[in-house]
Amino acid sequence: MKLARRLTLAGLLVAALLAGAAPGGTVAQEPTDAGTIKVGQILEESGYSYEKRAARVWTIPFEGKAFADFTVILSTSEDGQLLVIFVVLARKAEIQASAALWSTMLHFNDELDRVKVGIDPDQDAFVRIDLSTRIVDVAELKVNIEQLAASADEVYAALQPHLITSPPTNE
Repeated sequence: MKLARRLTLAGLLVAALLAGAAPGGTVAQEPTDAGTIKVGQILEESGYSYEKRAARVWTIPFEGKAFADFTVILSTSEDGQLLVIFVVLARKAEIQASAALWSTMLHFNDELDRVKVGIDPDQDAFVRIDLSTRIVDVAELKVNIEQLAASADEVYAALQPHLITSPPTNE
C-alpha cells in the first residue's frame, strides 16, 4: 500500500512537471488542502527564488560544485499531507548500471542524514526527502532543502564515473 502510494505520487510529480500549466497558460486549479496552502506560504517566507510549476509543484534553482546547475523540486501529495523534495541526478539513458553504482548509492543511504538515494519508476537516479506538511515550518523547510541540495551535489560527484553524459535538465 505504501509503495503503491509513493509510486502514484512519483507518477503525479512527473506528470505535473511535464504538463506544467493547464491549457491557456494558467496554472491548474489551486488546491484547497491546508498542507499545500501551507507549503506555498512557507516558500513565500523562505527567501528562496522559486517558480510555481503546477498546482502542487514548485522548483528552486541551485548551483553545486560537482553538479553545476540543478533544480530542487517540491511537491505535495493530493491530500496535502506529504511534501516530497527531490532532485533528479541522472536520467535512465545517462546511467551505466553496475554493481559498483548500486553499492555507491546504498552507501549514501546509510551515510546521509534524512536523505533517500534511489532509482525512481522511470529508472532515473534521485535524492529526496519526505516531510509531513503538518509539522513543517520555514526553518525546517530551509534545513531540508539545504540538506538535499548539498546531498545532490555530493552524490552526483560520486555517481559521475557511472554516467554516460552530462547532467539532466529538470525541465
